[in-house]
Amino acid sequence: MCAMTVAESDPSYKTDVSIVLSNGKKKSQKYILRTSLESYVTWRKKHMHVNAYEISSKKPGEVKLIDKEVWVFDVDATNPQDIITAVEIAVSQYRAQGATVTAKDILGNAYVKSLNVEGEGEVGLRSRGELVKANKALYKNVCLALKAAGQHFNLNKIVFRAFNHSNNPKISGAVLRLAMVEAGATSAVTNSEAYQVISGDNEGIEAQHHESHLNIAVIPMK
Repeated sequence: MCAMTVAESDPSYKTDVSIVLSNGKKKSQKYILRTSLESYVTWRKKHMHVNAYEISSKKPGEVKLIDKEVWVFDVDATNPQDIITAVEIAVSQYRAQGATVTAKDILGNAYVKSLNVEGEGEVGLRSRGELVKANKALYKNVCLALKAAGQHFNLNKIVFRAFNHSNNPKISGAVLRLAMVEAGATSAVTNSEAYQVISGDNEGIEAQHHESHLNIAVIPMK
C-alpha cells in the first residue's frame, strides 16, 4: 500500500497512514511520501534529533530518507506543481529500491492531520470566525491542488483523509466537509470513531494528545 501526507513536521507524531477503512480492517502502508511546507534548513533547526539521509533528486537538499520513508521539504500543498514534483521524486526513489510504484499509488491516497493556517496570530485574523474561514479556504485549496495534480497524472480519483476533531474550534468537521465539497468532492463523510492522535503546533514546539475524527473525501478528476 502507498500514500502521501501533507504538512508534516516532527516524525515523532507524523500522520498515521495505517488507517484505511476497508470493512473495518487496518491495512499496512509500505511506500509513503511525506511532505512538509518548511524548507529542510528551517525544519532541521527544530528537529536536530532526527536522523535524515540525503537523497539525490531534482530538489537538491530538500529530499531526505527518514525512517525508510521519502520526505520532500519546501512543498506548498496548495500548489499543484509542488505536489507533482514531490510525487515524481517519491516514485523515482521507490522504483530505485525495486518497487513497482506509480504516481496513482502514491497520490491516490492523501492524508493530512490538523491542518491549520501558518502564523494565525500574525495574518490579521481578528476573530475565531476569521480563523475558521481561513482554515476552510486552506482545506479547499489543498483539495483543488490535489485534484490538479491528479489530473496531471491521469488519475480517476483521489481519496483525501483529514484527521480533525468534529468540534475543533479552528474548523469544525461540518465546515471541513463543506470545503471538500466546494473543491469538487462527490463524497465527504466523517467516521464516527474517535482516534487518539498527537499533533504539534506550526512551530514544532508543542505537541498535544487529543481525540480526532477521520474525514474522508472522494475527489474525482473530472
